[in-house]
Amino acid sequence: ANVAIVGGDHRFDIVGIPSRFTGRDGMKEMVTTIEDDVWIGFGSIILAGVKIGRGAIIAAGSVVTKDVPEYAIMGGVPAKLIRDRFTEEQQKEHTRSLEELLKCQDAESRSYHLMKEFIKRSK
Repeated sequence: ANVAIVGGDHRFDIVGIPSRFTGRDGMKEMVTTIEDDVWIGFGSIILAGVKIGRGAIIAAGSVVTKDVPEYAIMGGVPAKLIRDRFTEEQQKEHTRSLEELLKCQDAESRSYHLMKEFIKRSK
């Protein structure tokens, strides 16, 4: 979906030396984490070291510079909280359903489980 996850490993404390010759001394490794059930919109940029929590939504064209809480809807440059995706009770129910879904071993079982949950919630 044309999303960039940007590394953050360029030293700027040494002048005039290309980064490939400076080594990694003094630099901390930055791990970017994207948890389950996350949707990232077209053209978004995720900076190094950011954690995007379970169930979060990132609006198209956003630049994520900080950690994103679970089930948050974020957007903008830099990305800011627009609103929560669910109420606290809905978050618990969604998390439970997602965990049940992840227990299913094959795609057919997952599709059936999703359809069953959708019909149950639609009543």
